[in-house]
Amino acid sequence: MTSTENELTTARTVSAATDRSVSAWKESVHAATTGAGLWSRAPRIDPTVGVQRYFAMVQNAIDAQRELAVTWASSVNAISGRWSDQVTAVTGAARRQVEVVADVVSSPARAVEQAAERRAQLAEAEAEAERRRVQAAQRAAARAAEEQAAQAAEAAKAEERRAQAAQRAAARAAEEQAAQAAEAAKAEERRVQAAQRAAARAAEEQAAQAAEEAKAEERRVRAEERAAAKAAQEKAELEATRAEERRVRAAERAAEKAAHDQARQVYQEATKTELSEKLAERGLARSGTVEELLERIVESDLARAPYQDLTRTELAEKLAQRGLTRSGTVEELLERIVESDLARAPYQDLTRTELSDELARRDLPKSGTVEELLGRLTAADQAGTDAK
Repeated sequence: MTSTENELTTARTVSAATDRSVSAWKESVHAATTGAGLWSRAPRIDPTVGVQRYFAMVQNAIDAQRELAVTWASSVNAISGRWSDQVTAVTGAARRQVEVVADVVSSPARAVEQAAERRAQLAEAEAEAERRRVQAAQRAAARAAEEQAAQAAEAAKAEERRAQAAQRAAARAAEEQAAQAAEAAKAEERRVQAAQRAAARAAEEQAAQAAEEAKAEERRVRAEERAAAKAAQEKAELEATRAEERRVRAAERAAEKAAHDQARQVYQEATKTELSEKLAERGLARSGTVEELLERIVESDLARAPYQDLTRTELAEKLAQRGLTRSGTVEELLERIVESDLARAPYQDLTRTELSDELARRDLPKSGTVEELLGRLTAADQAGTDAK
């Protein structure tokens, strides 16, 4: 097919399309003239804005197509606007001029319509591609949203698990704290009970100690009372003993006086020479008056009286008890005992305690029997006499 044939075919197609468009337009004009009143009240529609919004939605695809579509829409709007302004007044004239107008616009309108259809197809294809891209993006966004939701759900579950674990841990910690508090309370109760038992034991021990101290004090008081009673008894006994000793000594002195008086009766008729001879026989001093000589002989007789009936052996034992020499004749032993009695005379009335005190005063030993204490004192007196 040649280019001429192609152009003819195209022209025929365009012409047919234009005829169809004009026929459709004429029908719309007739319908419009029929309802002119309605058209005059209908709001004016600006196709430019719709086209611009359409091409904005498909992201302003192909500037040239947009300009062509805008030009076509402006032409249609101008024709529609002019017709709309005069529709009421020239309804009849419009009907008469339809054919003329159709002839005028048929040729360029077909060309414009064909170009617009091609551009519209391209725009639809691009819009479809954009729609698919948008759908793909939406699906990707939906998948991302689902993934984010899944992640959020998983995070929420993890957070819930963490919160549950934290709650369980807090519950366990609370239970442990409660158990520790209960154990501490039990320990404190045990400590208090132990302290109470210890206090009770201490109180019992103190009470027992106080009772024991009271008993000890009572025993001490009783012991003191017994000691005081014993001391009083001993004192009374001592006083009684001393009184008895004084009575006995008084009796002894009375007996000694009676014996002394009786002994004097023996020598009452003797002369001084006879008395001197008697004293010389006994190794006593012979100087002095008759009375002094008589007294000296009487004292010697009284001193010898307790030992007159003793044998020599008994006299020797007596001297041994006093720590004195046991050798010599009977007369010498007897005289030695009498001299010992005369040396003991100052201490004869003293008790054993008084003899011990006297020895202690002289820094001498104070232990032993009464006989030993008397011998110790007379020996000390004799040693002092010898020293003088």
